[in-house]
Amino acid sequence: MRFLIVAIPLAWIPLGWQPLRGQPPTVRKDVPKNPKQKPNFTSPKPQIGTDASPFVVETHPRPESEKETAETKADKDRAARIERWMVVFTGAVAVFTGLLVWVGWRGVNAALRTLKNIEKQADLMAIPFRSWIALENWKAEYVPDQSPPYISTLRIQVEMVNKTNSPLTITEGSIKFKIAGGSGHTRYEIGEGFFLPPRSPHIIKASVLIAEGNAGIFTQGRFLCPIEGHVSHYGALGEANITTQKFSGFLDCGEGREATFHYETHLNPETQQEEQADEQQPPN
Repeated sequence: MRFLIVAIPLAWIPLGWQPLRGQPPTVRKDVPKNPKQKPNFTSPKPQIGTDASPFVVETHPRPESEKETAETKADKDRAARIERWMVVFTGAVAVFTGLLVWVGWRGVNAALRTLKNIEKQADLMAIPFRSWIALENWKAEYVPDQSPPYISTLRIQVEMVNKTNSPLTITEGSIKFKIAGGSGHTRYEIGEGFFLPPRSPHIIKASVLIAEGNAGIFTQGRFLCPIEGHVSHYGALGEANITTQKFSGFLDCGEGREATFHYETHLNPETQQEEQADEQQPPN
């Protein structure tokens, strides 16, 4: 009996070294009291979140539901429709702008043509009121000087005629008679402020001094006297419409010959163009 009391506790001693049910077995290690320090030859681990070891987070969209998918598709379709309408609207605006530019260009051309026609019509209406002067019926007469220094005189006469139906007023003018073969000249001032009725000639008389040698040319045959001048005047259209007529040429005259003026620059350019056209026409 005393043996059993001692043996039963001793029988539990081996069971104490075994792990209980559900408890993992352990291995008992004897840790030395004073372990020796071993050198660590491994490099330290880099810190996460730095350049050496960046912290990367990958995001993945969550799956959309059928309702969300339908709404997304509807939004895309609506954006596509808006984009198509914007393209159509932009094209329509461009076409409309082009039409406006074309219509404006046509309108400007039509306005310019209308203005030109109005200007032509105004010119045609003003033609009867324009006053033109003509120099007609030239005459030349030699007057000898019997006393020294024997400078004779060539008396020239011409009629200044208003060829239109409207009266005009002379503002100023002059005629310069040159001496053929010389540098001298005689100037005749027409005057200013006098009234010239239609087809009522105003007679101009000028005396040109010529040397005895030129006088011999006149008496023996043909004498040429260069002449140039201008006349400024205004008619029924008022002082704001002053017309200046210039002319140049030479007077062909001589003893027993009718004096004729040959224009180089005509008083009336339109008359000069008509005369030149008549000269260019071949004889029939």
